[in-house]
Amino acid sequence: MVKRLQEFKIIRYFFKPYKGRLLILLCVMLISGLLETLNIVALYPVISYGLNLKNNNFMFRISIWFINFFGFPNQFFAACVMLMVITITALLVKYIYCVISNKLMARISADTQKNIFNKFTFLNYTFFEKNQQGRLIHTSTIASAQVADIVLYSIKLTYDLIFSFLLFGLLLTLAWKGTLLLVVIGITYSFFVKKVMEGTISRCAHLATEEDRKKNIILNEVITGIKSIKVFRNFPYWADKYNEAVEKSVLNKYKMLMGRLFPESFMKFIFFAILAVIGILLSVKQQDVLISALPLFGTFTMVAARFFPSIQMVVNDLMIITDCVPNVKSVHSLCMQENLSISEGNRQFNQLNDKISFQNVWFSYGSSQDPILKNFSAEIKKKEITAIVGLSGAGKTTIVNLLLKLYVPGQGSIKIDGIDIFEYTDNSYLGKISYVGQETFIFNDTIRENIRFGMLDCSDDMIIEAARKAFAHDFIMRTEHGYASLVGDSGMKLSGGQRQRIAISRAILRNPEIIILDEATSSLDNISEKNIQKAIDMFSKNTTVLVIAHRLSTIQSADKI
Repeated sequence: MVKRLQEFKIIRYFFKPYKGRLLILLCVMLISGLLETLNIVALYPVISYGLNLKNNNFMFRISIWFINFFGFPNQFFAACVMLMVITITALLVKYIYCVISNKLMARISADTQKNIFNKFTFLNYTFFEKNQQGRLIHTSTIASAQVADIVLYSIKLTYDLIFSFLLFGLLLTLAWKGTLLLVVIGITYSFFVKKVMEGTISRCAHLATEEDRKKNIILNEVITGIKSIKVFRNFPYWADKYNEAVEKSVLNKYKMLMGRLFPESFMKFIFFAILAVIGILLSVKQQDVLISALPLFGTFTMVAARFFPSIQMVVNDLMIITDCVPNVKSVHSLCMQENLSISEGNRQFNQLNDKISFQNVWFSYGSSQDPILKNFSAEIKKKEITAIVGLSGAGKTTIVNLLLKLYVPGQGSIKIDGIDIFEYTDNSYLGKISYVGQETFIFNDTIRENIRFGMLDCSDDMIIEAARKAFAHDFIMRTEHGYASLVGDSGMKLSGGQRQRIAISRAILRNPEIIILDEATSSLDNISEKNIQKAIDMFSKNTTVLVIAHRLSTIQSADKI
């Protein structure tokens, strides 16, 4: 019970911002369900016309009242007109319901995906280190799409419940004894369905969702590391992992489908068995009783033929919602994730006047791990090239990450001109820093857009000038379309050195106060490295440069090592 309540709260979370539209939709659903029921009611005077039956049935009296209200002399003609009017009206209202519900579903789906993306921008760097990329991609794509499904089927469930209750009331007016029999069977059926949902569908849905996440993780790793996988020729290893996840996912989805099939088959059997039993009981009656009962039996059969599928639709809606719950839970968990972004101050950072100072900084990547930095202190003077060298794992990149405000020191402080960097706003502070890392980020667009990197206010001439300073212009012009050339996913069409020169062009374009080069020349040949070194020497006259390097040739012109 507690579990179901939690699931209901999760579903309500996605509906809450749309309460007004949901209220309108609920009203339309009520009208649509009522018209669907009246559509069946309108059939009774048509099929009973000419039998001279007593007006002792509630439904018949309603139908006759409607016919007499409009004053048609020919009751059969009036009954047919009434049936047509109600049918057309019901169709129009049903169309309105579909338009509103589908628009609402699409809007909730779009808003959910936007919220997830915005959530990613606010979460701190540590969150992405702790979570697998494939799992996050699964949550933001496949799982978020199922939020739309659970919204759609929750709306549909409400509509099917309303229609089922209206049909149930109609059945009671027709033959309350037969309806009570249906109730007894319905309770038994509900118990059976509950067992199937809890024992099969819910469990298999969670397992299938987990395997789908594994598939996304494996696929993401294969595409990211395709070069190494091809070189090492270990496709069978990855194929086995992926195929295992696929097979487990398919098996659980098959069990879910079979779990839905059995209740549906059981419902159909019960429906036709009840009709057969009622027909047998009527057949032993006298002929005049049988003839007078046939319109009522026909109408009861027609209502029951709509009632049983509507109940089945309710069950199907519940099963699909149960199927979607695991993915929707993961989306809800992400949306409810506390924004652990590092706090920022309200000072505006305009320029570096004197120096950057690390004062007795301690830092570790976890409370149980040994500190990477222990009482680290250093100064970086304005308009100087400061180089940091050391063994791998010594903490060089950690120093950069701290300066970029990706982490907070455990102890000590990092100051610019005597002011702690965490007192500055992120936009003003990071807007004055350019960074070129070991792993160059190149996205699938043109070379021009990769250099621009979201700076919409810069001209093409500024981009070309930045590329010249990074000694990237010549190789760019040798590509097929120059600056308009597409680079492929992760810059696959470029060499490692070319990717880094584009990244350096991007850094220069921003005209920063501080440039950080974290192994930025590691993939360059000697000639390209010399050219980049010239560029560094040139822009260091007006910019403070921090260089992280292994090779001494990279830092030979540094003012301080």
